[in-house]
Amino acid sequence: MALNQLHHLVVTAPKNIRERVRGLSHKDLLATCGAFRVPADDDSLPAITRLSMREVARRVVQRDEQIAVTGNRVSWLSAQAAPELVAIHGVGPDVASTGRF
Repeated sequence: MALNQLHHLVVTAPKNIRERVRGLSHKDLLATCGAFRVPADDDSLPAITRLSMREVARRVVQRDEQIAVTGNRVSWLSAQAAPELVAIHGVGPDVASTGRF
């Protein structure tokens, strides 16, 4: 959802910002937008657009980090609680953690 929001911001951004980020890979788009600097006293459309893009990009990165941490924890817990399920071909930690397969 947030990545879609960022792409919509790219499409609607002022031309100079749009040209700067259009065509970047997801990783580069997140890095570029996440590094935008916006002066606190600049309320222009380009500044507010960069601010919005920065905040959404940082949200995407944070969400991805949270998903990775949670996924690692679920994998570890599943392997501890149900190693016989995790060992079955096609049964991953998410399915094994539910006990349904």
